[in-house]
Amino acid sequence: MCGIAGLVSGSNDCNHENITMMLDSIVHRGPDDYGTYVNHSIAIGMRRLSIIDLEKGKQPITLPNGKTIVFNGEIYNYKKLRDHLQSEFYVNFKTNSDTEVILWLYEKYDLLFLNLLEGMFAICIYNPEARKIILARDRVGIKPLYYFFDGNRFLFASEIKAILKVLSSRPPINYQAINQLMTLRYIPAPETIWSNILKLAPAHYLTFQMETKQLEITRYWDFHFNSAENDPKRNYLDEFEDHFHCSVDKQLEASDVPVGILLSGGLDSTAVAVAAKKSKHSNLSTFNIFFEEGGIYSEREFAMTVANIIKSNHKEIRIGRHEFINTIDEFVWHNDEPLADLASIPLYHVCKLASKDVKVVLAGEGSDEILGGYNIEQLAKKIDFLFKYKNLISRAPLVHHLLPKKYKTIFNCIKDDRFSDIFRSLPLHMTYYANSDQKREFLKFPVITSSEKFIQKLYQQTTSPLLIDQLMEVYCRSWLVDDLLLKADKMSMASSLELRVPFLEHTILEWASTLPLRFKVGDSKVGFQSKRILKLYLKRHSIPSHIIHRPKRGFPVPSREWLKGDIGGIIEKSICNRESFLKSMIKEQFLKDTINKAKMGNASSADRVWFFYIIEKWFQKWMV
Repeated sequence: MCGIAGLVSGSNDCNHENITMMLDSIVHRGPDDYGTYVNHSIAIGMRRLSIIDLEKGKQPITLPNGKTIVFNGEIYNYKKLRDHLQSEFYVNFKTNSDTEVILWLYEKYDLLFLNLLEGMFAICIYNPEARKIILARDRVGIKPLYYFFDGNRFLFASEIKAILKVLSSRPPINYQAINQLMTLRYIPAPETIWSNILKLAPAHYLTFQMETKQLEITRYWDFHFNSAENDPKRNYLDEFEDHFHCSVDKQLEASDVPVGILLSGGLDSTAVAVAAKKSKHSNLSTFNIFFEEGGIYSEREFAMTVANIIKSNHKEIRIGRHEFINTIDEFVWHNDEPLADLASIPLYHVCKLASKDVKVVLAGEGSDEILGGYNIEQLAKKIDFLFKYKNLISRAPLVHHLLPKKYKTIFNCIKDDRFSDIFRSLPLHMTYYANSDQKREFLKFPVITSSEKFIQKLYQQTTSPLLIDQLMEVYCRSWLVDDLLLKADKMSMASSLELRVPFLEHTILEWASTLPLRFKVGDSKVGFQSKRILKLYLKRHSIPSHIIHRPKRGFPVPSREWLKGDIGGIIEKSICNRESFLKSMIKEQFLKDTINKAKMGNASSADRVWFFYIIEKWFQKWMV
């Protein structure tokens, strides 16, 4: 695990000074070591967090023909791939690292090598023979990778701050990205908040021709959710267990340093802990965080129950409102972009706790998106009702006149026998703070990019007629990548900690994409319940019922209550003062009205106040 960076230019920019500045800005990603490769037209480098082959696994690695690699991530099947290269091509390896394996795979298979990798990665390969740079990102988007190209200079890095370090001035703010942020709470790929700085999308590679300065991006893998009919001859629980245990085993074994688990006591992290225990991995460490308010803001008792079951070395940290708000400056610096997900901050604190004992942790991210979480079974129940009675509904034209606008869209889809188009006709999304018409009312700049069309395009890319399939695929392509995985990477690497996500091994995603809906969200015969396959798995392994059937909480933050005290005054002063950056984008009266509604107890306004505060703090950190 590390951070990578590089620049390609025809001028004298490609020097040790510039690449060192880029790497120094992301030293937190790899404090153990660094390395560079520099010639007259290219400079690439890495900051290393030593996890595999501690003594010899330094980067960059260069073959005798000059091909050179820097790499961020872990390849979990690298030992198997290494054995294959040795037996088929008699490769004489100089290290025991996964990095050298990747480079030799490229040498032998060209870009087809990407389909052989199992793991998380952001890769740069320099091919001097073809005079080109290749960037590649893992299938699901676990590891981030950014790039900048102005027609002359090409820059890339694991974090935006490394690119900004060598630009003569900050790029203009991308106001249409802010427009998307105001709806989604995050900025969807490939855009970033900076003009000309882009994200490489998951499952894509980028080729930059150094002579012609031509840039080409290609997808190398894809997925679609198409749930199959239930096959009574298959044992889906056995299949899940085999896939899941294999993923956890590989991620535990691909490390020469201790590995821990972020344990909330929820379904996802409990499943990871159970699988790790079954692997007979010795001396497991688990880590939990809770808020001093207690109640629904503490999952301490659940985490301790699971820790006792697996007999782990369990540690926990408690934080309060002042620890929370005092962390926001660090939070916005590490994020590079204004990601308004408040759960990032407790994640930051628990990662800091874990980093004192381990360099690697496993976490439960991705389970909800691929197995049917987020109380999606309630939606499945409503869809089941609509589907059963769609003929009756379509023959009741008088109902149409009594329905709100949103439900008229649903009615029209059913009436016209377009049941599978319901979500494609609605901007249904995990987060939806404001539509385009609402944003035109309070934003000072023109709303050109339609967030509704962005969401609808995601649905149009789906191939299944089943609405739950469509919804889960959209979550995997957007919310999962640009919110959950982004915050997981940034908040863990801020403490020089590698976070691994066993649920998102691509073989599990491919298997889950065809898993019958009965095992994701249930049905009218077995009952509707979210992540049914995971609950069956935990029941098989004797996890107590109160753990299995507890409501999902995520990282609940008592942010609404905090606004009623001194924290509310701090936030109001920040976003409403004379020098507020928000005032250049948002009408002042709207800000005041939102704050007043929040003070009166309006929950959505309280959430929006925190949202605005994060954006304001980001601008204060990055625009001064």
